[in-house]
Amino acid sequence: MDKMQIKIEIKNSVTIIIASLFSALGLWVFVTPGKFAPSGVDGIAAMLQELSKGIVGGEGIRAGYFSTILNIPLLIAAWFILKRRYVIYTLAYMGLVAIFTAMLEIFSMPTYAVSDETSRLLAAIMGGCAQGLTGIMLRVGGSAGGVDVIACMILHKKQSENVERIIAILSYVIAVFSFFVWGDVNAVIFSIIAIFACEKMTAVVLNDSRSAVKFEIIANKENAQEIKDLIVYEIKRGATVFDARGVFLNEDKEIIFCLVHYRQVSNFLTKLSNYPNLFVSYSEVLGIRGNFDWILGYEKTTDITMRENRLKEQ
Repeated sequence: MDKMQIKIEIKNSVTIIIASLFSALGLWVFVTPGKFAPSGVDGIAAMLQELSKGIVGGEGIRAGYFSTILNIPLLIAAWFILKRRYVIYTLAYMGLVAIFTAMLEIFSMPTYAVSDETSRLLAAIMGGCAQGLTGIMLRVGGSAGGVDVIACMILHKKQSENVERIIAILSYVIAVFSFFVWGDVNAVIFSIIAIFACEKMTAVVLNDSRSAVKFEIIANKENAQEIKDLIVYEIKRGATVFDARGVFLNEDKEIIFCLVHYRQVSNFLTKLSNYPNLFVSYSEVLGIRGNFDWILGYEKTTDITMRENRLKEQ
């Protein structure tokens, strides 16, 4: 193993520790006192903890232990279907959740005081957000276990399957079953709120910090060069051009593809409105990898001075 690989493994290990700590804190501080089921297998674990109170007394058997037990058969199946590193990372995460949960109990970590429905609502939101932070596990090639493992195995076997819908259905079915554990309709409502908060936080975690807006501009040949100059010299972004042909008039066109920062979208659209016969579509991009030196890259194929002078004359 080279030095770069060692650094990656150290970084991934730290990430797993942080993710498991947030999960344990979320379960201990917010979920247990809030009496609702969070997303996925953790929701089943929370319900089993509640049921175990009548058997062992006190706070029952901690949800972290149940979560680990429930995930073992899933990970055994994943070992033969998915990458071994995925299983190892996920198993490490679950083991750490159980350890952190035990430590929180030993040191009597304070829990969120749930005194009314308003505080219970806040517990659901914060508990869901804490669980959603474990989405960072997907960045290192692991998962938080449970329905995520099921989803990855389904995707491995059938790429066309709508896994997000399957995960959502499983999570909300678990939320409905929470009624039979706590005997409270509000428990179902707060479970759904926690699941929703978890999904939104996971999306935030997975959204790359270099997110942007993708523009696809279809321009006539006479306007295309001016649009490219606008992108490079005023917006200061790179672009890629494709030759195209319009269907109705059979005219030659150019499709200009570029990525623009959120703060530049309004200004860019205003400038594009000055050019006739443009068709512009734009959409959000999840993330970006790679870099572009806008002057050096363009200098290889263009006379920069000539283009800058032409822009000044406009």
